[in-house]
Amino acid sequence: MANSCIVLSVPRSGTHLVMCLLRLLGMKEFLAETDKYGVKNIFNLPKKNHFCFGTHIPFDYSYLEIMKKKGIKGINISRDIRDVVTSFAFYIRDFSYEDGHKKIKNKSPQEQISYIIKGDKSIDFPPIANRIKSNREWNQHEIIYHATFEKLIGENGGGSEKEQFEEIKNICRHLDIKIKNSQIGGMTKELWRNPDYGENIRKGIIGNHKDFFTDKIRKELKEAMKNV
Repeated sequence: MANSCIVLSVPRSGTHLVMCLLRLLGMKEFLAETDKYGVKNIFNLPKKNHFCFGTHIPFDYSYLEIMKKKGIKGINISRDIRDVVTSFAFYIRDFSYEDGHKKIKNKSPQEQISYIIKGDKSIDFPPIANRIKSNREWNQHEIIYHATFEKLIGENGGGSEKEQFEEIKNICRHLDIKIKNSQIGGMTKELWRNPDYGENIRKGIIGNHKDFFTDKIRKELKEAMKNV
C-alpha cells in the first residue's frame, strides 16, 4: 500500500466519494492544522501509516516534489463540469460559512450557477475555468491517478456497476493495495450514501444539471471554458 494519499479535486467533483472509498480500503483520514487549500497538511502528512486527506489545492510543482519525496500518491477526481457548477452553486447557497453565500443566497438557481462560472474577484473566488485548468495539470504526473465521478459513483448515482468496479480496481492498483474481486463487490454497495458523506453530498448523481441549465447558462459555460 502507498505510504499515504492525497485526494485532489475542484470542489463538488467527488472528493468525499473517494475519501469514503479510501477509508473502506483501510486508510485513516488525516486531520491537522490546515489553510484554505490544505497545503499545510502536505507538509504534516505522515510518511507511513496509510493516511489520506482531501484538498482543492491548485497545481504547484513544489507540492508535487514534496509528495514525491514523501512517497505520497494522489488521486485527482473530476466530474462533468455542468454538474460541478450546479452542485457548487447550491452548496454555497446552503451553507452560510462559505465564501459567496451572502451574495447568492436569494438569487435564482441560474444566477447562482452563473456566479460559480464567472467567479468573484472581490472575495478572491476564482472562475470555474481557472479552477479546472489548474486542476488538470495534476493529471500529467505518474504519482497522480485521474479518477472520474461518473465511473466511481455506480448504478445508484446513474453510473455503471462495471465501470465502478474497474475504477475501484484501478485506484487500488495505483495505491499498491492488494484486494480481491469479492471485496470490491462489497464496497460498491457501501459507497452509495455512506454515512461518512455527512453534509458534503447533496444528491451525488450524474446529470443533475439538466433540471437547471438554460440555453443562456450553456452558452456562458461554453464561452468560459473555450480556452481550457
